[in-house]
Amino acid sequence: MKVNRRLIFPVIAASVAVIFLIFDMGEEEAEEKAQPTSDESASPTDLTTVRSNVVFYNVENLFDTIDHPDKKDEDFTPGSKKEYGSERYKDKLGKLSRVLRAASPNPGLIGLCEIENRSVVNDLAKKIDPKANLVVIHEESFDFRGIDNALIYDEDEFDYLWHTAIPVRFAGEDYTTRDILCVALELKNGEALFVFVNHWPSRRGGKEKSAFRRARAAEVLRQWMDSLSFENPTGHLIAMGDYNDYPSDSSIVNVLGTGPEMNLRNLTLPIHQAGLGSYCYKGEWGVLDQIIVDSKSAQSNFFDTTYIFKENWMLYYNKQSDDSLPSRSFGGDKYFGGYSDHLPAVTRISYSY
Repeated sequence: MKVNRRLIFPVIAASVAVIFLIFDMGEEEAEEKAQPTSDESASPTDLTTVRSNVVFYNVENLFDTIDHPDKKDEDFTPGSKKEYGSERYKDKLGKLSRVLRAASPNPGLIGLCEIENRSVVNDLAKKIDPKANLVVIHEESFDFRGIDNALIYDEDEFDYLWHTAIPVRFAGEDYTTRDILCVALELKNGEALFVFVNHWPSRRGGKEKSAFRRARAAEVLRQWMDSLSFENPTGHLIAMGDYNDYPSDSSIVNVLGTGPEMNLRNLTLPIHQAGLGSYCYKGEWGVLDQIIVDSKSAQSNFFDTTYIFKENWMLYYNKQSDDSLPSRSFGGDKYFGGYSDHLPAVTRISYSY
């Protein structure tokens, strides 16, 4: 699979800073000084700096209200115990769009997991910004619950090249999981950007017993990232997702390859090392929602400013853990009317041309 190669210009970007939000999204940043090109007619003012925000969000079961016979979605219907009708669906869209607008006022890329179909993502994109030129990429996968991954991108910032759904299969098992969504885009400087949206198998049955499934997903993702990196040495790769493992787990470090002297860099590792996270399980915070990039792009500062977006209005106080946790939509069949049980991971693309 090849992407048309075009003339590549140098990447000039801001220095990398990894921080945990609470973060002032309105802070103005100094413009980088562009270096002159070999063209004598060029000057620093001839270069245009592009900064494009990237968000990944596990939206906690964004289903429509329709019972589709080929999906296990009957819990998210008006007649179910969840009483999931149009009012709750619209409220869910409103809350998710509020988070995404706050996390990234002008999003270039939004990766999503736990969405039912293209229709719900289209509805969400309209709620985020009805005037923006947001394009939805989605493919149905074989997940037994009927949930998929999706990508929303701003076509004013990226040109579409191609996309595909990458299946993750398990030999000798009828277990099904989400496909990895791969989308190839072109930047304004002609370089290629390969985006992978992931939602790896859960820890159902226990972390150790289910670890081989996440290791298999890591193998599949690594094969594709290695192949595209080899075929497109000047391109950039970003894999975002809910990996259901932490940045320090073997599936991420050893199998996918984010360890020292390996080909990938986990931009969210410092957040995890600081004891912070995007998800809280039994009082323990950890970064399940991660952003992983190729080491070349990380070293050149193409990816810039990575954090977990967290605001008080997205949280509720839990007496048992004495902590403020993500306010979720449902706990079992009980309706809480929150946002999601995960927090979004955010980074930024920065380059000049």
